[in-house]
Amino acid sequence: MTRSITAGTLALLAFGAQAAPTVLVVGTDNGGGSTTDIASWLMASAQFSSVTALDTTSVSFATMSAYDEVLFFTNHGGDPVGNGDALASFAATGKRLVVSTFSYAEQGSNTLAGAFLSGGYSPFTSLGGSLYSTASMGANDASALFTGVATLSNYYRDNVVAAAGATLNASYDDGVALVATKGNVIGVNVFPDDSFGGVSGDHRQLFVNALSVPVAAVPEPETYAMLLAGLGLVGAATRRRRQPAEPVAA
Repeated sequence: MTRSITAGTLALLAFGAQAAPTVLVVGTDNGGGSTTDIASWLMASAQFSSVTALDTTSVSFATMSAYDEVLFFTNHGGDPVGNGDALASFAATGKRLVVSTFSYAEQGSNTLAGAFLSGGYSPFTSLGGSLYSTASMGANDASALFTGVATLSNYYRDNVVAAAGATLNASYDDGVALVATKGNVIGVNVFPDDSFGGVSGDHRQLFVNALSVPVAAVPEPETYAMLLAGLGLVGAATRRRRQPAEPVAA
């Protein structure tokens, strides 16, 4: 029986089983809230090997690169260009990046800018300002992002739509984008620190899923090389099987 080897199989052979990821939760100027609480309930999901909380105004690529995944959100302030450039560099590695409210608030220093926007990494495009009004999850694409997410109602939102080239995975019932993906970057239009209230339902599970379910990543050059080499070997073996047998001398 002939068995074919797909590119996906080659990728699995190349990487093998992977350990549960490490996560960094970055909240900029989240005074009065608790970024640590976010890290705690993410860790309680048992999907991650470690979850670290960081309250800051500016985060560097070097800091983020020590982790497998990053959840980034803003509150009162931050460093729009510096944070945007660092997030773009992290996204370019192909690692998982989840960006949430108020990163698109257009309220000043809490709003992302820099290469994250100009480089086309953002899954959301801002329509201007934040929406302080309650809406519920409307339609979604029934992907793994919404496993265990039956209901969600939220007050703290940014006024966004899916960016060019992004996939809109879910909307609120008033038409505002709720979740969008662009490669390995996922936008979740929910303020993740629920210590402020304003959100109910399965929002925590949505963030767990956004950080844990498979998404299309940016393959590293080494990945392409390994896949091409593997496919070359499979192709060579196939050609050998198809060659006619040599005549046997009398």
